[in-house]
Amino acid sequence: MATTSGSLGYMEGIAGARLHEQWFIAQALDEVKEPPFDPARANDHETVRAAVREDGAALKFASLVVRADREIVLEAVSHNGEALKWACSRLKADREVVLVACAQAGGRALTHAAKVLRGDRDILAAACGRDGLALRYASESLQDDFGLVLKAVASDAEALGYSSDRMRKGGFHAQLSELLEARRALDVFLAAARRHRSG
Repeated sequence: MATTSGSLGYMEGIAGARLHEQWFIAQALDEVKEPPFDPARANDHETVRAAVREDGAALKFASLVVRADREIVLEAVSHNGEALKWACSRLKADREVVLVACAQAGGRALTHAAKVLRGDRDILAAACGRDGLALRYASESLQDDFGLVLKAVASDAEALGYSSDRMRKGGFHAQLSELLEARRALDVFLAAARRHRSG
């Protein structure tokens, strides 16, 4: 069927509107729109330290020298794990920095970590405890780790889709379901016990 110039123009208008909408959403999601300090002080460690205590995302306005300051980056990721994306490469491979970031922001932080750390069970446990879907970034061996998959699925049932084939197709699926059901029952029991104690 031939496309008229009028309908083509209409379609282009829709595409343009969608692009504008995507740009607007991207802007709205950006936590810090303007530097929280005078850009001339981007190399001042104390100024940046004070700013990241308020909002870790302020790290993006720091100089490259300050982004390599381990203490400042640790401060930033403890408030906003996604601030890891503005850290220097050396700190993206620093186990403690990444562990703190993942405990705070789950998979959103893990995406910025050095890939070698995706095979670190403690880091994945921290990320999956916060965000079960972080399992998608785990190494193949960890996607086949029953304990880690259980932790991820307890946080988000959809995480099972990122586990190994053996885990999804084998008898592990039934085991996971039983364990999750037991955990839910325990949560209900503990909540009732807390209400009883406070009542």
